[in-house]
Amino acid sequence: EAFKYSKKITKGNRGKLILFMLALVVFNLAGFIALVVGLLVTIPVSALAQVWVYKKLSEQFSSNSETPGITKKGSENIHTDIVSQPKEIRAHTEGNQ
Repeated sequence: EAFKYSKKITKGNRGKLILFMLALVVFNLAGFIALVVGLLVTIPVSALAQVWVYKKLSEQFSSNSETPGITKKGSENIHTDIVSQPKEIRAHTEGNQ
């Protein structure tokens, strides 16, 4: 299912993503050439850049999509749902006993 979602959100952006990944490779090679210590900077920056691109693609996809099962929840709503879920399950189970 993750591969299907990835395919959907990258549709139309694959060329840009390939260039982005190549730029990250060059960036990390520069960090390696800088006495390997540069990797202490380039690897975390690369990871953050990948997260940023993923979030932008997800936002773009969710705002343009009517795909069932994909909601436009903010991280605070997701956290609330995860935290409150066990209480709801307990209440439902206790009510059935």
